[in-house]
Amino acid sequence: MRAVRDYLMGVEELGLVPVAEATVNSSYIYMIDLQVPLKTAVLGFIDSGRRRPGRAAIAVLYRGDLDPPRVEEHIVGPLPRPTYHRRATNPAYRHTPIPFCSRPVDSVERRELRTFLKGVTAELYPLLKNSYGLSYHNCSAGVDCMLLVDLPPRGLVSGERIVVVLGVPAGGGSFSPSTRLRAAGRPLVHRRQRLARDPRDVQWTDVLRDRGPDGALQESLRRLRLVMDVYDQKFSSYERRGSERFDVPGQGPRQTEPDGRRFRIDGQFVEYFGWSFNFRSRSATGIQLFDVNFQVSAKGTEIRC
Repeated sequence: MRAVRDYLMGVEELGLVPVAEATVNSSYIYMIDLQVPLKTAVLGFIDSGRRRPGRAAIAVLYRGDLDPPRVEEHIVGPLPRPTYHRRATNPAYRHTPIPFCSRPVDSVERRELRTFLKGVTAELYPLLKNSYGLSYHNCSAGVDCMLLVDLPPRGLVSGERIVVVLGVPAGGGSFSPSTRLRAAGRPLVHRRQRLARDPRDVQWTDVLRDRGPDGALQESLRRLRLVMDVYDQKFSSYERRGSERFDVPGQGPRQTEPDGRRFRIDGQFVEYFGWSFNFRSRSATGIQLFDVNFQVSAKGTEIRC
């Protein structure tokens, strides 16, 4: 993976910048993964002893500096010392190139979003504190801090991509008692759409900030202050409560293998009860199984879980 990263960073025509320095409007590497060879080439090597398929990687690039911006996939190889790269296309994709507005959110976008939200919540500090007893930028950890979570979906076409943010108390089990702002009986998210499309348009924050706690503010914003007793406050937390019947620890469960181990593991190769396979963890989809066999009979070349 490092070899692929270093190779792509050295390609001047791509103009990639390190992720730590990247912005949404720059080109950078989003993900690097293994490029699985063609099934015919794999079976030819396993069953007929043909030439071993070459190893390659697929790199997903966010090209925010292009006009229009887009998402590109590049095949890089051979591994472990790459010398070439080429644009990859997949006939299964509905749109080629991949639209930039349908990209998954990543650390670069979240970094800019956090900076933006920090300024917005600072302006709304009195409102958040009075309504929920929580804040985002000026709080004590474990006491009155708010956690802001951005929710999908983002949008699929140009001009549709918005960011919806959910505020929850920062702590164990925090997603149950979420905080909600409602304007005129409807979620305030409808008024946030303008803000998401143009971060410079903060008219709704000006309206909420300028109106005082009395008078006009009550007409447009309904403020609720929920008061819960100590027991209810622990409802969604991991703090122990109730009767403790097992204060004296007992013996834990035991697992025995009278006939010895029924499995064997060698690196990423596993044998178990006649089954054998290789496994790896893929960045985007999770566990993958390769060369799956049962009692010497091949059952599959690739399985994604």
